[in-house]
Amino acid sequence: MEQNIVIKGTPQKNKPALILLIAGILLVLISLIVASWAYNEVDLYMYFGFGISDWFPGWIKYDDSFIDFFFGEFFNFDCYYGYLIMLGVVALIVGIIMKSNTEKCEITVTNEAISGKLPHGKEVHIPLNQITAINRSSFNGVSITSIGNVSNFHCIENREEVMKAISYLLANPQQSSAQPTQSASTNGSEAEQLKRLKDLLDSGVLTQEEFDAKKKQILGL
Repeated sequence: MEQNIVIKGTPQKNKPALILLIAGILLVLISLIVASWAYNEVDLYMYFGFGISDWFPGWIKYDDSFIDFFFGEFFNFDCYYGYLIMLGVVALIVGIIMKSNTEKCEITVTNEAISGKLPHGKEVHIPLNQITAINRSSFNGVSITSIGNVSNFHCIENREEVMKAISYLLANPQQSSAQPTQSASTNGSEAEQLKRLKDLLDSGVLTQEEFDAKKKQILGL
């Protein structure tokens, strides 16, 4: 049976990761500005007699380069640029990891299966008859539970449309006209469809009214 594409997921940017990247860059810049200010102003405070020990306990007058000052006072609690830059670097690393892992996802829904790419670029192919549940996942993603596996597709801009398409396909499985001799398994097929519908109802994809209508359709009521 020829596979027809029903819908494709539209990739989107990971907004939390972008916020972390911007915050990390700002923290690093601020820390460098604070370090530069402290390096230039230590002599000023000493010149005017404010008492350097009161403002910056433990500090000494630096006649050396900014680099020597920067690393020499990196962990000074009274000039916290060292902690700012460490926090900024952590935010940058986390943002880069989140961005690189979540924005690579792809999902394509056909009338027979769901295929695409998961985080880290892993390719998957999930036949519709193996799907037991679908749910919303983190970073505006779609979580698909199949037999013995859970696949999370992150950063899908048209997530709701993709989930509705999958729900419709699960509630209305394609029947092959090339298998008329399978009438003995009709009851089993109906039971599988009803179970799948119940999973969709429990996961919030289908409303009670939609569930009741599909149930009557399957049972021929």
